Amino acid sequence: MVEAHQPDRRKVMRGGLAVAAALAVPVGGRAVAAVDRSGRSEPKTFHLHHDFNTLEGLGIYRWDNGTTQGPRHKSNVYLVDKGDGDHFVRVRTRYSRERERWESGGFKVLNSQHRYGRIRCRIRISASNRTRGAGLLWPQDGCWPVYGELDFYEFGEDSPDRTVGHITNHFGDRCGQNEQEGPVPIHGDFTKWHTVEVLWRPGRWRVFIDGTQVWTTTRNVPSWPMWLGFQTALATAGPRPRTPTYLDIDWVDIVGGPA
Repeated sequence: MVEAHQPDRRKVMRGGLAVAAALAVPVGGRAVAAVDRSGRSEPKTFHLHHDFNTLEGLGIYRWDNGTTQGPRHKSNVYLVDKGDGDHFVRVRTRYSRERERWESGGFKVLNSQHRYGRIRCRIRISASNRTRGAGLLWPQDGCWPVYGELDFYEFGEDSPDRTVGHITNHFGDRCGQNEQEGPVPIHGDFTKWHTVEVLWRPGRWRVFIDGTQVWTTTRNVPSWPMWLGFQTALATAGPRPRTPTYLDIDWVDIVGGPA
């Protein structure tokens, strides 16, 4: 059960969970053609569905961003068999004995950039201390946070049992100078599977969990293409985790306008 909350209208200066998301999964990796009244076929919408039976179509993060979020290694994004031949994709934090360090992971859905539409995913996150995880929308172009970032499913070190998550809308007037709306709390048992939906319309964001609207805003809504991503990270400061984190995504489905 998920409880809905009204948006928190506070503005605070705070760094986001670096990198964000946007969505649109073209069927077969292509734009779905729409026929206009002249009879010409033009790519007017995207429909992308990914059930993660392969890692193809994912841009897996591979960079070392220092100690704040943990190096993102490609081995921390992989498929898990559900037991019936189908799979989901797992993004983890873990301690690598080979490299003697804590690492995190993440990926973007390739070719998913689009403007406006509906983004849906089935997702869960494991209990863990001092780790973070997020599903997000990130701008195709432009500097952060001027071109926005929406963390529509975000969990931090403040909720190790994953019963409190957050939604945060990032924006700003200058590159690197973050302002934000939120974080707005969402409550539930997020170690279990939930369907999260983002409706992106001109001048309006809406987020639903299992069909219940949990957040909406008309402030600082982007009007340019964004892409979808998922990632884990380490706590920003203090001791390292004692247990790994698993962010699992069963599928994503995106219907949106072209970039």
